[in-house]
Amino acid sequence: MTKSYKFVFKKEWIFFLIFILTTTIFFWNNLSGDAFFWEDIVEYVYPTQNYAAKISASGEVPFWSPYLFNGMPFYADLQVGFFYPLNRIFTFFVNSNDQLPFSVLQFVIILHFLIAQISFFLFARSWKISQWGSAIGAISYSFSLLMVCHAIHPMMLYHLAWFPLILLFFYKAVNTGSLKNSIYSGLLLGMVMLSGHPQMTLYISFFLLIVFIWQSVLKLKSGTSKIFILIISGVVPILIAAGIYSVQLLPSLELADLSQRADKSFELASEGSMLFKQAFTSIVPELFGKVTGDASVRPNFYLKFDGNFKMHYYWETAFYFGITCLILGLIGLFTTFKDNRTKFLLGIIIFAVFFALGSNSFLLNIFYNIPMFGTFRNPGRILFYLIFAFSVLAGFGFDNLKNKINIKILLSIILTPLIIAILISFGTLNSLFDIADFAKEFVAANTTKSIIIILITSVIIYLYNIKKLNQLIAGILLLLTLFIDLNIEGGGFNQSKNNPEEVYKLPATTLSSFKINPPDDIFRVNMRMYKPPFMAMKRNQGLFSDIMLVEGYNPLILEKVVPPLNTIKKTHDMLALKYEIKMDRFAKRPNFIKRLNPLSHSRFIYKYKLMNVDDIEEYMRNDNYDYQNEVVVEEDLIIKMQEINDSLITNSIKCLKYSPNEIEYEVETSENGIFLLSEIFYPAWNVYIDGKISKILRANYCLRAVEVPKGKYKISFKYESNSFYTGMWISILTIILSILGLVFSRKIKNKLLNN
Repeated sequence: MTKSYKFVFKKEWIFFLIFILTTTIFFWNNLSGDAFFWEDIVEYVYPTQNYAAKISASGEVPFWSPYLFNGMPFYADLQVGFFYPLNRIFTFFVNSNDQLPFSVLQFVIILHFLIAQISFFLFARSWKISQWGSAIGAISYSFSLLMVCHAIHPMMLYHLAWFPLILLFFYKAVNTGSLKNSIYSGLLLGMVMLSGHPQMTLYISFFLLIVFIWQSVLKLKSGTSKIFILIISGVVPILIAAGIYSVQLLPSLELADLSQRADKSFELASEGSMLFKQAFTSIVPELFGKVTGDASVRPNFYLKFDGNFKMHYYWETAFYFGITCLILGLIGLFTTFKDNRTKFLLGIIIFAVFFALGSNSFLLNIFYNIPMFGTFRNPGRILFYLIFAFSVLAGFGFDNLKNKINIKILLSIILTPLIIAILISFGTLNSLFDIADFAKEFVAANTTKSIIIILITSVIIYLYNIKKLNQLIAGILLLLTLFIDLNIEGGGFNQSKNNPEEVYKLPATTLSSFKINPPDDIFRVNMRMYKPPFMAMKRNQGLFSDIMLVEGYNPLILEKVVPPLNTIKKTHDMLALKYEIKMDRFAKRPNFIKRLNPLSHSRFIYKYKLMNVDDIEEYMRNDNYDYQNEVVVEEDLIIKMQEINDSLITNSIKCLKYSPNEIEYEVETSENGIFLLSEIFYPAWNVYIDGKISKILRANYCLRAVEVPKGKYKISFKYESNSFYTGMWISILTIILSILGLVFSRKIKNKLLNN
């Protein structure tokens, strides 16, 4: 290699170009439109981001969605991640059909793999790891199976992509007492929290806490740092992140208080626990099966639990990060063990393994009783600690190869995974791993690949260690070996052949029948049967096609969303259901039926029953309840209502506007009455009569209503969340103070030091 090439590779930007190339190669089929992300991307993320994009393109925040579960808060669902900056790119790509091209969503998700590589590279360089050592670690971290498999959960991926950069600034802050780095760390953490994955937010925050404790102990032992500055450096990022997140957190807490409660138990928290034998997938990644987006490639198979083969959470426990990184990481561990950073990383690895084991270890049982830790499932997700630590250690290992390492140490490190792989290849360990008979041939083939990668890696390491290869050639060869290995294992995971844009297309006749036509034609549709099980559309089709469904797909649902009547017919009537799916007796298949005379979406009622909240369900389930002409309320009315023959009462209702965040009517009634909507009650909604705020009622258990005196009025229902505006101002103030802190950081630090 000439000196000019060596000079070029000394430039940091060259590695950024390498990362662009690796990302492009890994996801080429997705970028070229030949393959598509799948699973939760299709079922939840795409329709959710499509809806957010088209509403925001009209200049509004998508506070409410009338298209799922009879209507529910949309923005307050933190998984939407509306204010995550890269999600707002989608707003500018909504096409003339009010749709977000799936290619744009895919591109933004793929972009985070590039961000992850750059983020890790910058962190490793800040720890004085060489460029090639940093690049090897970046490839391992970014294309590990944990990252690749969770592209279907992009909120999680976004957290992990930015994590090394957050840690970079946080480490500098607590290590040097730099207020500026504290602010940078807090701003990045706050931005990432807005993407909406509280479990990853918890794990990242806990990692920062461990770093803070580690650095505090070191500083206090050396006596070189003021404790006050140290505390400020560690606390400021958390305060800034919490302040920025307030715009999302406060509305989400409001929603959580009114949502169905998931049963919390240790069994639920440990769901998706890793088995100890799965640790060997760091050598043979397909030891217990493999799942891809293309179902035709190969079926997944099962782990053995309690003597039986059962389905396992493949993408929640897959963590393979490349044998090349594993070997280099072990070299780094043995050659730099006296380094405090290495001891810290080893502690992180041990913690991650025991926590990921969940119910198969003691550690989760301890953490289950700590606030938040018992809230989430799939403890295996914390294995990003291990992957990150090994990727850093791999950088240490590569750099130490330039110093001749004892051949016995090298042989011990290399031979251990090689011998394990050979034993698995020959079937010697089949009984130990409970490999199913139908999978033995498949595992043997995957093990052969592992053996080849181990041998190639070993030869390169040996030649570099004895100075037969220079750093540049060794770095290129190891990086290529690692990338090819990870591409073989994870490259196919996100390559479904089904285009989600096609999946959500409906026939023109179906769409014209089921899509609401406000302000005149507002109704709901039921598209799912349970006996026999059948779904006529995608679960979140409503978000995509503006169809008001009684169903949906979301882990978060309001507690009160269905009127508790004693027949499904009455319930569907009250919800203004116009079409329902039923079994066609003649065609012997499910078919949509147009319902006869459902109750209208908005109507006046002149009889009411005041009841205690706890008694409403029982009363409404009674056969004597006149659900068509009587409304049940939870608090007494202000206006007086007299019993008058219905035939003598006249009223008119005209819908002037129907949008997710605002509904407006022009009404007239000859008597005092209750104006009832087939819309779900939520406290963030306000109602105005002729511009004056009035009291919104929760009626018929879960619906929206308002008292209306006789006369002619304009009634407006508006979503106006106090929690959102409070959170917004806290977030804005936090950003302003952070900017001022960056401008005056040196003066502030000097003042603190002088005090």
